[in-house]
Amino acid sequence: MDWDKLSPEDKWRLEHLKMHEKHRGHESMHAEMVLILFATLIVSQIALVKWRQIYPNSYHVRKGEEGEGRKDCPTNIGTTRASPMATPQR
Repeated sequence: MDWDKLSPEDKWRLEHLKMHEKHRGHESMHAEMVLILFATLIVSQIALVKWRQIYPNSYHVRKGEEGEGRKDCPTNIGTTRASPMATPQR
């Protein structure tokens, strides 16, 4: 088959088939990634519920349900008033 003698539609069709051959199996990979995401979300939710049941004091201190929570946790750094990142530079 001579590439130069093909019509533009046939060239596009062949390129499209080559692309599908090259990317075969990606659908199953994406499905596997979604399953891993859901499993991670479910396991983390169960872990949070168990943490709250077993260690209610540390859970409430960390979550900030009593007062403002902990200021030294990495997720709170930069969001408190005492942080230099939270105050505007003049």
